[in-house]
Amino acid sequence: MISNKGINLGRAIDELNHLTENTIEQIDAVNSAKPDFVAFSFVNSKESMIKNKKALLSGADKTYKPLIVGKIESELGIKNIDEIIDECDWIMIARGDLALNTQFSKFGVYQKYITKKTKAKFKKVIVATQVLDSLLSSHVPSRGDILDITNIVLDGNDGIMFSCTSSTRDA
Repeated sequence: MISNKGINLGRAIDELNHLTENTIEQIDAVNSAKPDFVAFSFVNSKESMIKNKKALLSGADKTYKPLIVGKIESELGIKNIDEIIDECDWIMIARGDLALNTQFSKFGVYQKYITKKTKAKFKKVIVATQVLDSLLSSHVPSRGDILDITNIVLDGNDGIMFSCTSSTRDA
């Protein structure tokens, strides 16, 4: 059995119902744990964000108010970025899925566009990336990884979520 693997559906990703039975079960667990932040994947409109927040808060203690993160992973999410930002506390640029679900030639521009739009509304933005993966095979980061981190910082992003980096490397 292979776990934690997915398939790319391209633009069809925006047609799927992401608020599944499994998601509702996870929301119940979130309401029990009460984390400070809750992120929703594949947010593509104001309506999808409102639906997600309503599902989260409907079963929650009325005093529970987590910060809401909208993950942008598709062209439709980019198209509706202004209204999505208005419904979220933070925006996450989920680069892996965004790269798969958008035109390759526009990917870098989209990252900067989302950051600029989010910062203009005085909201926080995180870039989720596999940057620094070069440290999995070397003790020195690649020039590309260094440039990538530099651009993320210079663009004014508030956080970087690393995945599959040196912290997972065998000693």
